[in-house]
Amino acid sequence: MLKREFFATFTDKQVADPATTAQVQIAFSRDSGEDVDTVAEAGLAAGGSEPRPAQDYGFMYSRDLEDPDGNIVRATCSVSGSPRKPRRCVGRERVGRPPGGRA
Repeated sequence: MLKREFFATFTDKQVADPATTAQVQIAFSRDSGEDVDTVAEAGLAAGGSEPRPAQDYGFMYSRDLEDPDGNIVRATCSVSGSPRKPRRCVGRERVGRPPGGRA
């Protein structure tokens, strides 16, 4: 993790303020809902905050963490097989392509 001032030496562009501007979304795929919770709890214990409640769509479970600068990272898992089974994230198999996008 770079401090903003040092990061700015790598570009001639203006560095966005992550508290007000979304630049990228970084998500880490985990093997289970319990793994997602472990990542989130570790981030909270290290000083992060959770900007929104856990999201359980049945086919996908995720939790977001925000660092003190406002950068957000997501831990997520997807259900293989039948949808609508909350937090039963098994393996890293693709559930399907996102609409109009690449998987």
